[in-house]
Amino acid sequence: MRQSSTVAKRYAEALLSVATETSKAEEYAKKLVELRELTRMEIVKDFLMNPAIDRKEKIDLLCSVLGEVDEKFKNFMEILVEKRRLNQIPLIADHFSRFLDEKMGKLKVWVVSAKKLSEDDLKILEDALKKLKKVKDAEFDFQLSEDPTLIGGVRIFFDSEMMDLSIKGELERIENELFSS
Repeated sequence: MRQSSTVAKRYAEALLSVATETSKAEEYAKKLVELRELTRMEIVKDFLMNPAIDRKEKIDLLCSVLGEVDEKFKNFMEILVEKRRLNQIPLIADHFSRFLDEKMGKLKVWVVSAKKLSEDDLKILEDALKKLKKVKDAEFDFQLSEDPTLIGGVRIFFDSEMMDLSIKGELERIENELFSS
């Protein structure tokens, strides 16, 4: 899995470089999402992974379903087909999205709370994250969900970190300390 993630990162970085040069980063991000959704369909996946089907037919199918794509994005798809990396599209799309967000100063943050957070709660959370991450101009893209089993507080996921500031998490830490002694 690690190697495939590394390969996907390289493709995402290369595509982002081209997208930045041509000022088409947002367009490419949308096309990658469409491509990811398309390749999740079993019938499409079977068609694209079939070695008996000509590369040109695969590219033609992708282009016809995606609609208008520029030459550079079409070349990108041709490379994926030629190198048999179509199975990497979901990872490539995820990495591309993350790299693009980073380039634009956006940080995606997943927040799980015991109850729905108010705008004031989000502002407090944003200020705390800015201090913690030492970023002043970052724009946070909060992905919110609720889990009443947390009792109170929040769990925050960003980058590759997790901060458990929930009552449930604190109770679990206390329990571990009591039973590990």
